[in-house]
Amino acid sequence: MKKQLIYIGAFLFLLGVGYVSGTRLRTSMQLAEVEPTQSPIIVEVPLDGTGAILSSPSAEERRITDLVSQLRDQMPIEQEAFSVIFGLRTRVFEVTLHREMQESKSIFKDWLKEHQFSEIPESYFEYVLL
Repeated sequence: MKKQLIYIGAFLFLLGVGYVSGTRLRTSMQLAEVEPTQSPIIVEVPLDGTGAILSSPSAEERRITDLVSQLRDQMPIEQEAFSVIFGLRTRVFEVTLHREMQESKSIFKDWLKEHQFSEIPESYFEYVLL
């Protein structure tokens, strides 16, 4: 019997604490509300699809992508006149030229033609003279 009274008393005490803290929380939340100083800017965005690119790449774009992928698979390339690595940050081929700039560059261009990579645009290559 004494245990039951202690349990009932503890329950009533916790119920009272919960009520008081809930009242204080509601009061503090009401005080914390702030009037907006500026109205929100509403931007109308048309919802016309998933946002995916629906057109497929052209045959030329696919060919260049395939060539770039094939050349990346051969990395790193070490030759006497040049070396090539693919820069993951810059997403271009970093060509280090070991001789005079024009001579090494022409040797590299010949190597590209010889290995059927001459269609890759110049923008995919970055040249550094060692």
